[in-house]
Amino acid sequence: MFYVKDRLTDLSEVKIEITDSNVYTKCPACRKEISVDLVEVLKEGDLLGTSVFCEDCSVKLDNGEFGEVGKIQDYLSSVLSEGKR
Repeated sequence: MFYVKDRLTDLSEVKIEITDSNVYTKCPACRKEISVDLVEVLKEGDLLGTSVFCEDCSVKLDNGEFGEVGKIQDYLSSVLSEGKR
């Protein structure tokens, strides 16, 4: 069993089992919460170096609406640094 653990106070903590139905992330472009399959994510890389786009933003990415591939990181950094969404 894999789980996440967080200390709530000095005397209490919470443990939540990681399953195929309780793992989420936020799209780095629009910040929409999306469910992810960790098996698929880990095929592509690690959790720290991987971003998962929502379906709408994936289409925009495929259509070049975020500009050149090299500029995507600049766009994401600007969105995150401005605290949007």
